[in-house]
Amino acid sequence: MTQPPPALVSPMLAIAETVPPEGSNWAYEWKWDGFRAVVAVGSDEVRVASRRGRDMTSTYPELRTLSQQTDTPLLLDGELVVLSPDGRPSFELMQSRMHDMHPSARQLGETPVLLFAFDVLQVGDESLLRRRYLERRGILAELDLAEGCVRTPPYYTDVSGADMLATAQDHVLEGVVAKRVDSLYVPGRREITWVKTTVWRRQEVVIGGWSVGEGNRADAFGSLLVGVYDDAGELSYAGRVGSGFDDAALRRLRALLDEREWPTSPFAQEVPREFARRAHWVTPDLVGEAGFRRWTSDGRLWHPKWRGLRPDRDPAEIVVPDSVRLGSRG
Repeated sequence: MTQPPPALVSPMLAIAETVPPEGSNWAYEWKWDGFRAVVAVGSDEVRVASRRGRDMTSTYPELRTLSQQTDTPLLLDGELVVLSPDGRPSFELMQSRMHDMHPSARQLGETPVLLFAFDVLQVGDESLLRRRYLERRGILAELDLAEGCVRTPPYYTDVSGADMLATAQDHVLEGVVAKRVDSLYVPGRREITWVKTTVWRRQEVVIGGWSVGEGNRADAFGSLLVGVYDDAGELSYAGRVGSGFDDAALRRLRALLDEREWPTSPFAQEVPREFARRAHWVTPDLVGEAGFRRWTSDGRLWHPKWRGLRPDRDPAEIVVPDSVRLGSRG
């Protein structure tokens, strides 16, 4: 008999903190760099919805095979990811798939999407929303879905949240999600029983220009154009830093930038036209520090945030990290 997929729900969300909580009443999962989704599985139909409820079923047709892996309707919560050649989730590769409603066979072959299922919300006609986290994870493990397009990522107890976060940083993962072992699943709500902590890295950068600001930044600047020196001793463009400035920093930096006005770009490669056309170039002798998530595959800082000037550093010392130079930009 044909069994329809369960009704979709909005996923439960975590609050954000700078450090993970500690204690025996917490379990820890890795924070995967992908696209959150709720997946409903029936006997001959699979439905996929985004965090905001957008139907993404046709975008990820590989998930249809889930209906062949179970005889029971399921409702799963997880992260859609694409793995890079070194086996790490790559949001850049994921972006190449997330906007195409009808991917080609070539796309499916070159950038296959996996579902990292970290929660189960319904099995058959039984809702598991009022079951505790550890109960749900036990049921998920019993489903034995770790094949084909599905992975069931691990969770950890009796470990330190700080150690988990350090490991995430060492292995270039996005961060850690801590979940109370007794937490219930509350659809569509951001609850304190789930806590996410994102890894932030630091990189010293050389300021090579700035873009015109708008609104309350019209008298300062919109963002800084920054770079690092490559093996050839040339300043390599590393992206824009547009957040993390207080009013005092905006005023101070604008004064320093005005003193260093330069007629041409100091960057070795061409800065993207949409940024270069409104840019003011400066002599590259100011060093600052930015927090960021990771390096992109084209050598840019992902989601950088300004931390402050570093007058103690010589611009020539600010070089591309070894991991980036070797091509591991994760």
